Amino acid sequence: MTTTYRLIMFDFDGTLADSFPWLTGVMHKIGEKYHLAPLDAQQLEALRGADSRDIMAQLGVPFWKIPQMAAYARQLAGEDIEQITLFAGINDLLQKLFDEGFVLAVVSSNAQENIKRVLGPHYTALMSYFECGASLSGKEAHIKRVLKQSGIPAGQAMLIGDEVRDVEAAHKAGVAAGAVSWGYNRRELLAAHQPGAIFDSPDDVWQHLKGR
Repeated sequence: MTTTYRLIMFDFDGTLADSFPWLTGVMHKIGEKYHLAPLDAQQLEALRGADSRDIMAQLGVPFWKIPQMAAYARQLAGEDIEQITLFAGINDLLQKLFDEGFVLAVVSSNAQENIKRVLGPHYTALMSYFECGASLSGKEAHIKRVLKQSGIPAGQAMLIGDEVRDVEAAHKAGVAAGAVSWGYNRRELLAAHQPGAIFDSPDDVWQHLKGR
């Protein structure tokens, strides 16, 4: 049976925005502030094959420090926002989905101000909902808030993200999970967590969703 999707929620970093190069550039600042062992480019790339819990364990980060580190990362992103841009093809995808009548939202751990600055006024205006500042394990609640605000049933909604935690949050919230292969986590890791679809380009997203 074909599902008719009405609401498409997007993660931001690694899904809409190409922020991984920026993150690798500021990891030394985060590491110095929170006394983490320094990582070279090869080690950072290897972390793409691990989910967020494994990454925190490998870095030796205690759970209680994660909110502080996330807030610091959001602060740094705000300072360097001009270095973060949308992936090629995202502008076109968002416009086509909006024109097709989909309700669009952003569900992200990043700050809403940062996200709007990267999207710019036009593409910000295409978004009906922003649920931002989610913790590593808190996206389920943010998804449910968008569902409640929109009045759209979970069965007619999809969250599209680039990390295992996005797929897990979608499953817990009862919405469809779409995963993109161009973000933080590698395709094979995402596939192991059984999203409903894996997309290799923004056009793949459009082809999957148009007419649905």
